[in-house]
Amino acid sequence: KNYNEAERLLQESISKNPSVAVFHSLLGNVYYLQKNTSRALDSYQRAQSLEPNNVDVAKMIQKLKGIKGEENR
Repeated sequence: KNYNEAERLLQESISKNPSVAVFHSLLGNVYYLQKNTSRALDSYQRAQSLEPNNVDVAKMIQKLKGIKGEENR
């Protein structure tokens, strides 16, 4: 549960390999677990742009968009 360390390592991995979708997806998971839905959504959308057929990422994007919609009510 060391989210700060996980975030740091993933950011480092992304800076070296920005086109690896799984790094962006994992970073989205870290942000989601930290309840940072905006950053999580950004990371998942980046992952989806790199790997459009990833069903799990698509589900998380839909879930987060639902959460964002509820926040704006």
